[in-house]
Amino acid sequence: MKNEYDFHVNEKKLGGNAQRLTKEAVMQHGILLLDYSDYPVAERMLDVMSPEMYSQRDVKELRSRITWIKEHNSDVSLERVHQVLIDCMTGGDYKIGELTEEEVSEV
Repeated sequence: MKNEYDFHVNEKKLGGNAQRLTKEAVMQHGILLLDYSDYPVAERMLDVMSPEMYSQRDVKELRSRITWIKEHNSDVSLERVHQVLIDCMTGGDYKIGELTEEEVSEV
């Protein structure tokens, strides 16, 4: 289940992401598991993935192969994770807004 777009801590998957770049925009999406309560979301996502990527055995072994942020630092808040991601991905240079119709069609 490991690929170059996944995040791992101690050999366990913490999350994954994907990105689409155009000349004028970046579309980033992914998942980071903050707490155990997020686990059912990850499990459901694997259930709908193509069999070529993940076998039923992978789905059954999921719990032993994933971790979440609060398992390593119980004091971390969602707000802190959000701010760190923004800062790391943008270097502090970003604006919040909606995609234009043209940007949506490009993505």
